[in-house]
Amino acid sequence: MNHKLLRDKSMDKPGRSGFVLIDALVTVGLSLITASLIFPVIWQTRAIADRVGCQDRLKRISMAVLAYEREHGRLPPRSTISPEHGWFTLILPFAGEEAIVKKIRFDLPYYDPANKEAIGTHLSVMQCPATPSPGRTVAGTTGGKNWTASAGDYAGNGGVFPNVMEMGILPPETDRWTVFANESIRAPLRLADIVDGQSNTLLVTEMAGRNEAWFAGTRDKEHPQDATRGPWAAPNHFEVRGHSRDGRTYPGLCAVNCSNFSGIYGFHPDGANVAACDGSVHFIHKDMNIMILYALCTHAGGEIMTASDW
Repeated sequence: MNHKLLRDKSMDKPGRSGFVLIDALVTVGLSLITASLIFPVIWQTRAIADRVGCQDRLKRISMAVLAYEREHGRLPPRSTISPEHGWFTLILPFAGEEAIVKKIRFDLPYYDPANKEAIGTHLSVMQCPATPSPGRTVAGTTGGKNWTASAGDYAGNGGVFPNVMEMGILPPETDRWTVFANESIRAPLRLADIVDGQSNTLLVTEMAGRNEAWFAGTRDKEHPQDATRGPWAAPNHFEVRGHSRDGRTYPGLCAVNCSNFSGIYGFHPDGANVAACDGSVHFIHKDMNIMILYALCTHAGGEIMTASDW
């Protein structure tokens, strides 16, 4: 018998296993390099898509608010007084949400059990796609009535926080009650009342993630906001005040993305989306000067601004 024929032919290639290992390592290395190049591009593309989707929603909301003003001669109040319904509920017919309107009992407050189905309906137009939990719900008790409602990520410009005026940050003659006014104090504005210019006055902004509490990109799970600060059916508005950089105190110098407690807040890199009273939508940077934001949130302050200011 020829013993040479029985020998494993692989023995004639003693270095092959080493080459296979090297090939595998090279392949893995190339895969990791490729992933490191592709994943940031995918993340950036997703972030851009979320930002644009959020802007589209703000555009739709702002157009509905302006349609309400044309129909009623005034902008909507931040809420009806009794029974209570938030401003977004009032513009539903102009936002293409007629089906929800038919389910709402306007003779009862939004949190009444009779409105359970309506306020529990998720409305994508009120939910920014960049928010970590856009389909969230909020549960609470108001007036002895338990309720569960779908959350929203947008808020109306309610003017200037009283402490800002008391501290002398703005001139004492500044009208702190602005676009979404407290109807028990002052009648809602007409667009013609916005003498600073509709393109230089904020209408609706992001105040995303509520009633979860977010501070400078970090969620405080132990201390959520009051349940009424979250549902799209509630009187969602903010009174500009500025926050500290960590978002924990106010008034402060941080204008954007430091706190979603009565502050402009988005989950986009570097800023948040806002809509002006002319219906235009803008992306404002997280480093915006707080005095510019004060000017944007008042309607008759007399400030002279240009598009480059924000």
